[in-house]
Amino acid sequence: MVLLTAPIWALGASVTYEFLPGLPLAALAIVCPALAAVILSIHEGGRGALVALMRRAVDLRNVRKWLWPALLTNPILFGLAFVISRWSGADIPDPVVSPISALALFALFLPAAMLEEVGWSGFALDRLQARFSPVRAALLLGVFWALWHVPTLMQAGRALDWIAWWFLWTVSARLIMVRLYNWAGGSVMAVALYHALSNLCWQLYPISGSYFDPSISGLVTFAAAVIVFLFSRNIEPSDN
Repeated sequence: MVLLTAPIWALGASVTYEFLPGLPLAALAIVCPALAAVILSIHEGGRGALVALMRRAVDLRNVRKWLWPALLTNPILFGLAFVISRWSGADIPDPVVSPISALALFALFLPAAMLEEVGWSGFALDRLQARFSPVRAALLLGVFWALWHVPTLMQAGRALDWIAWWFLWTVSARLIMVRLYNWAGGSVMAVALYHALSNLCWQLYPISGSYFDPSISGLVTFAAAVIVFLFSRNIEPSDN
C-alpha cells in the first residue's frame, strides 16, 4: 500500500493544489486501497476472486437493515460535537447547508469512499478478522488507516496536535465501521455510506470544515465506539 501511495504523496508535496478546502492533491491516494485489493485478489485467486470482491462491493442486500445507522450516525456525532463546541464557548458560526451542494458532495464522496472501503473493508478486514478478534482487527486497521492519511494531512498544513486528535477520531470511527460491517453481514456498501457521510459532514461543518475540532469530535466518536462495542454485542449479524 505504501509503495502504491508514495508516488501520489510525492506529487502532492511538489504541487500546491486543493480539490476542496483541506483536501490536497495527495487525496488522490483514495484509489490505492482498491488498486491494492485488485492486485492481491488476482494474486490469491485469479479472476474469480476479483469478480467475487467486486460483487460484494456493489451488493445491496445486506445494507438495507443497516441503512439508517450507516446514514445517520455521522450527522448525529457531528451535531453533538457542534453542540459541545458551542457549549464550551467556542465562537463557531451556524452551519449553512445547501441541499443541492450537499447532494453534489455526497455524489462525489460515495465513489471515493467505495474505492477506499473495497480495500480496507472488503479485502483487508476479512483477513484480519480471520486471525484476530473484531476489536483487535479494528484497532490494527484503524491505526494503519490513520497513519496512511498523515502525509496528506501534513501537506494540508495540519498541526501535529490537530493530527493527534484526528488520529483518535479516525481510529474510533474505524471501530464503529468494523462493527457496522459485521452487523451488515460484511457489507462494503454499508461502510462506504458511513465513510462518505463522515466526509460530507466534515465539509458541511462551518465553514467548509474549517471549524472542525478533532479534539471534540475525537472524544465524541471514541465514546460512541466504546458504547457500540460494550453494549451491543448481542446484536446478531445479517446473513450473507
